[in-house]
Amino acid sequence: MPALHLPPTRSNRRVAAVSAAALVVLTCAAAYPAHSAVVTNMANETSNTAAEGALTWGFKESFRSYISGTIAKGEWETLNGASYETPQFSWPTNNATFDVQTLVGDIEFVGDVHFTGHKGLLDTTISHPTLRLDGSDTAILHLDVAGVTMDAAMSGEDSEPEVTEDVPFAAVNVSDLRIDSTSDTVTVTGEDMPAVITEEGAVAFPNYEAGSELDLITVVVDLPVSDGADAVAQDADTTAEGAAATQDTGTPADAARSDEASDASAQSRNLVPAVAAGAGAVALIGVVGVVLMRKRARS
Repeated sequence: MPALHLPPTRSNRRVAAVSAAALVVLTCAAAYPAHSAVVTNMANETSNTAAEGALTWGFKESFRSYISGTIAKGEWETLNGASYETPQFSWPTNNATFDVQTLVGDIEFVGDVHFTGHKGLLDTTISHPTLRLDGSDTAILHLDVAGVTMDAAMSGEDSEPEVTEDVPFAAVNVSDLRIDSTSDTVTVTGEDMPAVITEEGAVAFPNYEAGSELDLITVVVDLPVSDGADAVAQDADTTAEGAAATQDTGTPADAARSDEASDASAQSRNLVPAVAAGAGAVALIGVVGVVLMRKRARS
């Protein structure tokens, strides 16, 4: 298709002037891309730290009722830091490794709850709860479980309690878990979270089937951050350079590849505003050109 040459009229000169100005905007946007700011929490992980708070949980109301009822005629006692206030047991937190940005980590609690009944034939202990989060809406509550079944106790069998450690005992709905952070503390709060027995939990505690509902779980824990640093705003390029500088490069070749990767990452972030500015300039050229051409045609 042959090129279209317009005569050098006043309208055409206006189109050319506006187009040239728009191209200047495009060139400047490409040469001086906008810098994006990121907020980085430099203390986003608590690592093996002494935390404050507790997990409160009634375990299972029907089991408590059975223990304290006229059939089992039993009781329970709390040991090693655990406590009981009707209708819930409480385990104080011990330590935690928890990433507040990915919601991945473990929050550990201490203490034992020892149930007995049927003149000592029923003997069950649950201890050392650990809430394990993987970033999804379901966390797993791990327990150490020791005991015999209610069936064995009611049959009069005199058997030693079986001990199973670190059982993924309950699936906990943590979709409403709340994370609040300050410069030196991360507070994890989950109130009245639903929980059900897992397959593994039903094997270790065969008094109830897998999927059986347990009592609601509440967790409120204050976790000191690893280094007490505030959340700070940094330029994206500076953040990338700092990450590259602190990375273990291993060999000169690895260092070069790391620098190239950091530069590519920064360039890709800066390319977005440049492309957006360029698109706006092109659109401006087209719109102004069409308007002036129509105006010239009417005249």
